[in-house]
This record gives sequence, C-alpha cells and structure tokens, in this order.
Amino acid sequence: LNTWSGAWWRSLGHFNQPFERDWIWGSVYAGLGHYPVSWLGFFNTEANITVNDSYDFSTFDVTKTAAFIVSSYLTITEMRNGTVVKILSLKSMRWDYSKQESNELTNKQLGIYAFVFEGKTILPSSLTVQIQYIVTESGGVLNLAEDVLIVPKALESIIIIDGWNYEQPENYLRLEMAVGCSYASWNLDGEIVSTNSTTNQTSFFRLAKQAVISGKILPIKFVDISKGDVSLVFSSNPNVKMQLTSRYETAAEAWLLRVDFPQGATNIVYDPTMGVGPSPFESPMPTPDPSRDSQLGLIIGLTIGFLVLSTIISSILIWFFKFRGKPAYD
Repeated sequence: LNTWSGAWWRSLGHFNQPFERDWIWGSVYAGLGHYPVSWLGFFNTEANITVNDSYDFSTFDVTKTAAFIVSSYLTITEMRNGTVVKILSLKSMRWDYSKQESNELTNKQLGIYAFVFEGKTILPSSLTVQIQYIVTESGGVLNLAEDVLIVPKALESIIIIDGWNYEQPENYLRLEMAVGCSYASWNLDGEIVSTNSTTNQTSFFRLAKQAVISGKILPIKFVDISKGDVSLVFSSNPNVKMQLTSRYETAAEAWLLRVDFPQGATNIVYDPTMGVGPSPFESPMPTPDPSRDSQLGLIIGLTIGFLVLSTIISSILIWFFKFRGKPAYD
C-alpha cells in the first residue's frame, strides 16, 4: 500500500553562452495516499544541478532553479446546484503506471513522450481516472478540445474521468487542482503566472477553456482561483512542500483552481498546461521557433521505488530507470 510510481526527464536547451546549456528537469508521480504530482524546474546553468545518488526525483534539489512550479490534481466532486453531493479525493485511489498506454502514446520520431497513470478506487467500481503526462523535444500541436501548442518547456497533464456514477442525472462534476510557485498573478481565464524576482524567469499554469465530453468539444466553467496555505494544500505530499519552501522560502505560494464540467458528463478529457518560460500561444497557432525550442536531447526515467537499473536506449540519450521500494516521503 506504500508503493508509488513515477517518471522523470530532463531536456537540454540551446547554448545560452559558449559551452553552457540551459536545462529543464521534470518529474511526475502518484501513489496511494498521495495526490498525483508533477513539477518542472528550469536551470539556466548546468552547475546549479545536483542529483542525489538514489535518483529519487520526489526529493530532487530545486533550490538553484531559475524557475520552479508544481501542480497536483486533488479532488473530483459531484455537485447539484452549487451543493456538494459527494467528494472523491484522488489520494484515496490506487495509482499504477501504465507501460502499455505510455508506449502507445509515445512517438519517438516526433519527439513526443507520454507517461500514463491509471487510478482505481479501492472498492470495485466502474470509475477510472487516467492522467496522461506528455512532454516533447520540439514544438508541435496537440489536438484535443483546443489546439494546444506544446513546447519543450511545457508539460501537458491530460486527465480522463470515465464511468462516474451520478446520484442524479442533472448533477455535474467539479475538478479541483493545486499549483505551487512563488509570488504569482492570475486572471479570469484561469491562468497563473509567476515571475522569479531574482532570475526574472517565469513559470505558468493555464486551464483549458473546453473539454472533450463523450467525443464532443464542450465549454467548461471556470469556478474560481483561491490562495491556500502551502503546508495544508500539500500536506499529503510533504516533499512538494519541502521543495517549494526550500526554493522560495516565504515567497512560496499555493493556489487552488476549480472547474465545472457539464451536467451528467461522462468520459471527460481535460488538459491544463504547465510550463516554465513564456506561456504557449493559443489559436491561431504560431510557428514554433527552432532557435528558442531546439533540443540537444531528452533523457527520461521511469520510477517505481528505489533500486536503480539503467539501460541506454538510443543515441539521443534516452535512459530508462526503475526503482522499487517504499517512498521516501511516506
């Protein structure tokens, strides 16, 4: 019951000065008793990167990042006319990494890599929750409810909710998410932007305005954004709290975001975007800038516990790791 699974990757950016490159490091993980988590860290110099010997990326040292942001899916709530009917906490689900689904969504020729996690309730039910985390080596378009420009400095976290058993057909689902960053601003479109005052590097989290509901593109309702306490919001993921406070100290912030889906919606596909650097444009789609987004390679790891096994897969430095054991943050 204490096992967890996750994935990590790093992508090498363009040279920002002779013999020096900038880097993006990221990690996604989920497990019983812990909310699904994803984070991105931007390093503008390799000298600031420290990797622990166990390659435990839930405790990765982000103190010297030029920008750092973390997000988590928290709850799915059935609502009726603004009143709570029942709540499902995603930390109460059993989360497993799906190698088959990940391989099916990964396209190495296009430089697209997917990490898929399946959530199941402890007691048997028809409900399944799947989260597809997608990263890319170069600019491209992800065709979902909206044409999303994906770039190497961004992470797509597609959540799929299927088989919800409604108490009444007129009820609807509310999804709650959390974002951790430094001092941030937000707008009524559901976008949070954080700028590091020391490095002048930005990070962002942006809600999608539409979702795919049973194969149809439908608008969703942005409910609100509210500020929360870092210790309380990330109480079930203490390593997230540790990373935020070690990086930003008193400037660390936690934000809660909520969206509502249409009444009786089933087979919901929803895709928020998180990234460091400028937020990708929405339609009309711009042409990706190769000079800004060029990548020298993408290194990826898969984790389940702690024992390290490594295999070099290709010449572009794609490495896979597996770990087994009890999570350090339990």
